[in-house]
Amino acid sequence: MNLPKALVLTAAATTFCLMTSPAFAVQETTPQNMTCQEFMDMNPKSMTPVAFWVVNRNTDFSGGDYVDWHEV
Repeated sequence: MNLPKALVLTAAATTFCLMTSPAFAVQETTPQNMTCQEFMDMNPKSMTPVAFWVVNRNTDFSGGDYVDWHEV
């Protein structure tokens, strides 16, 4: 590859990386202080599926009560 092609390719790659940088984002995509109602009012078409895994090991409470190990 000759030098002018390499310079053009480098300039194009640099421009692409800079233009996709979050510094040039028009608006914030992740709200910091979203209320529960705002979350519920979101457009369902824009929601991403989320998987969660909760593990609860044996928990002993005072008075002899306990919670057995289970998965949700």
